[in-house]
Amino acid sequence: MPSYTAKRFRPNPTKISGWKIFFGLYLVLAVTGIAIGVSSLNSYLHESEASLPVHAMEKYVASLGRDYYSEMMRVPVHLMTISEYETEDTVMNVLMSKLPKKPKYTFSQDFEQSTAIAPTYRVACEGDDIALVTLRQNGETRYHQPVWEVSRVISIAQVTLQPAYSVSATVPNGSLLKINGVAVPVDRFSFEERDAVLEDAALAYTPVPTALLYEISGLYDVPSVQAFDLLGTEITPSHAPESGESQRVYVYSRILRPEAPPEIKSRLEALMRTTVEYMTHESTPEGTSAMDDFLVVGSSAYQLLHTTLSVDATRMALLPAGTSAAKAQYLHTEMLTNTYCISEVQLGTRRFRWYLVKTDAVWRAFHLDMTDSAS
Repeated sequence: MPSYTAKRFRPNPTKISGWKIFFGLYLVLAVTGIAIGVSSLNSYLHESEASLPVHAMEKYVASLGRDYYSEMMRVPVHLMTISEYETEDTVMNVLMSKLPKKPKYTFSQDFEQSTAIAPTYRVACEGDDIALVTLRQNGETRYHQPVWEVSRVISIAQVTLQPAYSVSATVPNGSLLKINGVAVPVDRFSFEERDAVLEDAALAYTPVPTALLYEISGLYDVPSVQAFDLLGTEITPSHAPESGESQRVYVYSRILRPEAPPEIKSRLEALMRTTVEYMTHESTPEGTSAMDDFLVVGSSAYQLLHTTLSVDATRMALLPAGTSAAKAQYLHTEMLTNTYCISEVQLGTRRFRWYLVKTDAVWRAFHLDMTDSAS
């Protein structure tokens, strides 16, 4: 019986044809080319879209803040008619106070003024057009798409703000009135009324005191109003408006000074010494002459001295014997004009109210009221 020997199986090697290799390479190159083409197309489309001028405007508007609004509004504010008591900054401050902390800016193309090489847009802040922005091409991308930049900005803003405040101020004549720190010229006041009556004898030395009125309207912001008397002291108004009132009405009254100006006080002290000496002693020509030097000739005070007070019994009954002028209390002085004042002096239970005018360089009394008053 024949024997069989098992042979080891060895497959024949497979031959790779050339066309298969070519097809594989072609496939790889084709896929790579398509990928590159798609990527390039996407880049081109992206740059084409990004190069539109509208996107340049989007970036431009996104960068705007409150300062841009202020810059655009300066132009129309500069053309406004503003009173001498306010400035352009006053109006700008009011406008800025009405603007939100983060204002909203928008834009739209102005097709009438736009061209292919210079697209133009209107920029609005909170809905109001304030600027006209023109773009220009500044270079190209690698795909020859235009790069846009802002070439010109023109303000087209308009001020719709209306004046909201007025001032009416009544001050004593001789006062200095200031609105927002600016002095009101004297010729701008109108004479409202007299606030004192003078004797004929005194009119030769001083004008009649009056209350002066000044009125102005057309103010955009709440004004600061100050008044200073003829000696430069600020006057507190006897009437002032509430904080929210648009019609600002002020009334200023004269200051009752606790101490008279040095020139008047020294004259009062000498007057009181002479008066006490005259009223506590019998009448003499020298005493009468000394009093005359302090009085306006022909005035009511002069007549009082030479009639009622000329009688010793009447005059000496007004002050107790031994009264000393050193105990006089000088209560207050009211300056009505530069040459007219009223001063009150307390001596014991007697109150003297002296009306004085400046005759040349000397203060003299033209009227005297004496009343009994507790010290």
